[in-house]
Amino acid sequence: AWNRPDDLIPRQVYAYAITAEGRLAAKAGDIRDIYSTLDDMNYVQPEYFKALVDWLLNVSQRHTEEYFSIVGIRLLNVSLLVDKLGRVKAMELMDEVAERMRALLRGTDITTRTNERDIWILLPKTSCPDCNVVLTRIRELQDLGRDGDVHLEFNQSSLSLPEDAGEVTGAEQLMALMVSNMK
Repeated sequence: AWNRPDDLIPRQVYAYAITAEGRLAAKAGDIRDIYSTLDDMNYVQPEYFKALVDWLLNVSQRHTEEYFSIVGIRLLNVSLLVDKLGRVKAMELMDEVAERMRALLRGTDITTRTNERDIWILLPKTSCPDCNVVLTRIRELQDLGRDGDVHLEFNQSSLSLPEDAGEVTGAEQLMALMVSNMK
């Protein structure tokens, strides 16, 4: 049966919204290329990373000689870098940051990303003040590519466990606590 368009009843079937990644991709092209370079640093999937943290938390609660640290890094201005420097230069800067971070990490350190902005580093058998050395070196990465007022900016948070565990019972809760400190 044929219907005239005027006789049809409009109905909303889907509602679409663009994500932050989509907005950035619209500005810069495929933004995943820029972040993907960070996935070459002893990277594991977030679910596996969280399972490792849960396991280490359980081990450290039973055996106090077992300890580890977690570092969280939130990238703040990648879209601004793309706007100011262009996609190619921003990609080169992110490559350099990833290369320098790889040099800082040991073979036993594990990384993951839970979204495009949040990078997590698991440092087994490391507690502060040793983790502060890593944090200081990571903080220095913000000086890369300084071109006037344009450079990579990020916030970071760290915890050494079991000392800083408090009432934390698992990786999800631990990482949520750390995210609140990175805002």
